[in-house]
Order: sequence, then C-alpha cells, then structure tokens
Amino acid sequence: MQLQLSRGILPPTLTLVQACDDASELNSAVTLLLKILRSCPAADLLSVSVGGSSSSDGATASDGNASGNNSFLTSTLCATRHLLSPSQPDSCSGVAGPLLVQLLKTFPEHMTAEAPAAVSHCRQAMVQYDPSAAVSSRTYLGLLLGDAVAKLASGGCSPTTVTSLLEFIVRLALLDVQQLVQLLDAIRVQQPGGAVVAGLAVVMPLWLEHTPDMTGTLLTRQCAAALLQLLQLRHHPGLAGLLVQGQPLDAAAATWGGRVTRSKARQQGGLQYSQVFCPIKVLQVLGQLLVADAEASSNQTAGPNLQHLEEGEWDEGYETDEDEGIQADEHDSPTADMMLKGMAYKG
Repeated sequence: MQLQLSRGILPPTLTLVQACDDASELNSAVTLLLKILRSCPAADLLSVSVGGSSSSDGATASDGNASGNNSFLTSTLCATRHLLSPSQPDSCSGVAGPLLVQLLKTFPEHMTAEAPAAVSHCRQAMVQYDPSAAVSSRTYLGLLLGDAVAKLASGGCSPTTVTSLLEFIVRLALLDVQQLVQLLDAIRVQQPGGAVVAGLAVVMPLWLEHTPDMTGTLLTRQCAAALLQLLQLRHHPGLAGLLVQGQPLDAAAATWGGRVTRSKARQQGGLQYSQVFCPIKVLQVLGQLLVADAEASSNQTAGPNLQHLEEGEWDEGYETDEDEGIQADEHDSPTADMMLKGMAYKG
C-alpha cells in the first residue's frame, strides 16, 4: 500500500518541486518528498516510474546501477539541483540542505556512480572543474557538491540555509574526507565580485564561521569528528595555504586606549580581523567544540542532589551561587555556558 501511494504521489510532487516558485508550496512539496524518502526502502523507490519512463529503460533497482536512466533518481536529483540554483531565492533554497542529507542517507552507494546526461544537463552549469583533478566530477555526488558550493558562493544565503548545506558537507567528510577535499579543491566557482575561487576557499571559511550555528548534540559531535578527520589532511596544498578569518584586530586600542566598541569599529571602517592558515583555525575550533561538549556533559551530570533536602537542611559549608558571586542564570543554558559564538572567532 505504501509503495502504491508513493507511485501515485511522487510524480506530481517532483514536478511541483521543479516548476514551482512559491516558497510555501515548495517547502510543503519537499517536506512530503522527505517523508517518502525516509519511510520507503531505496529499492522500492528506484522502481518508481516518473514521467512515463521506468527503470526498465536502463538499469533496474536490483541491478544497483545508478548510472542508468532510472526515472525516480534522475527526477529527484534534477529537482534537488533546481533548488540549489543561485538564482533561487533563499526562501526556496532553504529546504535543499535536508534533501541533500536524506539523499545521502537513502542512496549512499549510488552517489558515487556516474550521473547520466539527464542529470548533468538538467540545468545550466554554474561550476567549472579542474581537468587535472584526481577525482571524477561527473558523479551524482560531484554534481550536487558543486551546486551546493555555487549556492554558498553566490552570497545572500541566510544562516539557516548555510548551516543546512554545511551539514551535508559534514556528512560527506565523515564518509570520505579525502574525496571531499579533492572534489572541493577541483571545483571552481565565480563569486559575486567576479573572482573565480576554489571550492575549498568557499566552504572552509563558512564552515569555521558557522560551526556555532550547528546546534544539537549529534550534529555538534559529527562536526567535531569531521574537523578531526579534516585535520589529518592539514598538509594538503589546498588547505595548508588557505587563509581564513582569525581574531578581531584591536587596531584602535592604541589610539583610544581601550577595546574596540561598535562606534569605534565604524570609525575605522568596520571590525577588522587577522588572517590565519586554515589548519590552525580548524584546530582551534575543534578544541573549542571538544571543551564545550565536555562542559555541557559535565553540567548535565554535576551538582548536588537536593531533592532529599528540606528547607533549612543545607549541609554546613555548602556555598550557594550567591556566596561565590555567580549569577544563577549563567548556568541556565548549555549554549550560554558553551560560549561557542564568542569563542569561535577569537583565534
């Protein structure tokens, strides 16, 4: 019954995703598509016919050959690439990240297969690839990663959209960090100012900047594990020579005799930052994540058990927060205690 429902629902849903420009309707369609991807086995989905073609024209689901003209996979990948178009407004592209992550979960073995021409040419190419790269850029994974990088490089993405796309990249790093770095190093995209840069120069500064926005215990630990694996490739030329944002420069301190306030920063043309090599920043952010995670875990398990104490039955010598001059609300939120936002940009 579930497969029959999916066969009836998927064709109009995928058509809507590729044709609709209304953010509300688009988000609803992608939400429905995500529910189907999460609930149906991959083999059943690969047998679904979309737009009149079926998996019998190319490879069947049992063949496990994603490079054939499988209608469902082709249509789904084209719909995802449509969402990632730099011309799409942020309100429409915000759902692309969760869809990318779910495709990676549902079809992990298919993502490294060579993409058919229908997927490669389903929209105008916005990405160039270094022809001397050691990895193929014509796989499903290479095309989707290139689209994600182009979207990030286009500017104008909200922090939510950036974080959702970075979650996809984090998962790729956990699967094969070396392949990820090679692909990012081979990707060439054009920034709004006209400069053509490598994918690493787009992704790494955003990843290190938005690490505090990747909330949730699981995602935070996945991010830490991915950064740890990335650190093992610190001698890769694309990483070792990449400069990223470091700590704020207190350039006005010598003049005004104090720290830089917002008004002082405006007078000097905005807050200025130092530049550090990417592996150094990766190490710092990784250390901050590990410390924050340890402190959060400690806060959950530490503290006296006061349930058995009646009013006035405090142990002698027990000091309250007030005795120590500590504000109680400083410990109310693990996020506030982690201080990731403040820590991630000070080095």
